[in-house]
Amino acid sequence: MRRKEFIIIHHVGAKTKKASQNYRGNHYDFLILNGKAVQMRDIDRRGAHCLASNMNTKALSISFADNLSLAPPSEADLKEASKKTKELMKKFKIPIQNILGHGEVRFAKTQCPGKYMDMNKFRKSLINTKFYNGSIP
Repeated sequence: MRRKEFIIIHHVGAKTKKASQNYRGNHYDFLILNGKAVQMRDIDRRGAHCLASNMNTKALSISFADNLSLAPPSEADLKEASKKTKELMKKFKIPIQNILGHGEVRFAKTQCPGKYMDMNKFRKSLINTKFYNGSIP
C-alpha cells in the first residue's frame, strides 16, 4: 500500500483544450474535468505521476484536464480541486505544506502545473482545513 504524505497538483498539458479534456490516461489518482473530480485509479496502487523525490511512493495526485500553461483553470475546476484536496488532507492527515505543484517537488524539472496555476493562491484556499498549521511553503 502506498503512503499518502503529499498531494501533488498537475495539469494534463496537452496542446489543445479539446485534447486535454479527452485525456483518459491513468497516471493521476484524480482528474478535474468540467468541475468534477473523477477518480482515475486505485489510490493504494503506486503512483505514476512524479518520479522526482520518489513521490510515486508517497503522494496522491490531482490533475486538471487542461493545459494550465495556455489558460487558467475555470472557477468550477479550482473549486472542485480545492474540495477534493481538502477531503484527502482530512482523510490522510496531510498538512498544507505537503500540497505541492509538480514543479515544486525537489528535483522535478517541469513547469507543471503550468504558469496559470497559482499554487500559493490554491494553498490559501485550503486554510480552513483542519491540518493547516499556520504556514504555507
